[in-house]
Amino acid sequence: MAACGAGNNGGGGGGGGKRCDGTVAGNVSATFSTCGFTWTEGADRSGLIGGDITFPSGVPLANSSFAFPVSGDAATGSYGSPTGDSACEVDQTTNGLHSFVVIHNSTTAIGAATLNVTSVVLEGDTGASKLWTLHGSLSATLVPLPNSGDSGSLVVQATF
Repeated sequence: MAACGAGNNGGGGGGGGKRCDGTVAGNVSATFSTCGFTWTEGADRSGLIGGDITFPSGVPLANSSFAFPVSGDAATGSYGSPTGDSACEVDQTTNGLHSFVVIHNSTTAIGAATLNVTSVVLEGDTGASKLWTLHGSLSATLVPLPNSGDSGSLVVQATF
């Protein structure tokens, strides 16, 4: 799964690192300020919006990843649930590892995640692929993996 996150001074997926304003509520409550989102496009025009969140030390959350399949050049708009595909995960590390997810595709609808892209900045173009940094917001409600025995939810809100 690719990563997903957010940042006020520019996105930057695959490791975050950009300034953002965000909160997590539900099973764990926390704020975060480092995350990133990018849109990548391959030669076949298939693409992926991906990003991640870096949680502060001491917050029992890890391995955040958010992915939204797309095609063509980056564009503003809304991506993800309820009509678009998405795959997101955040792991809670309290008393073991507990995965909370969003999965939306042609056969599965678990949780919800919407990414609103308000502006895009072309960062690189090799002719075979392109990379854009994204600005906007994320709203996601992640739920336990089915049949995991876990309960509750994680609600993630971010502006990047």
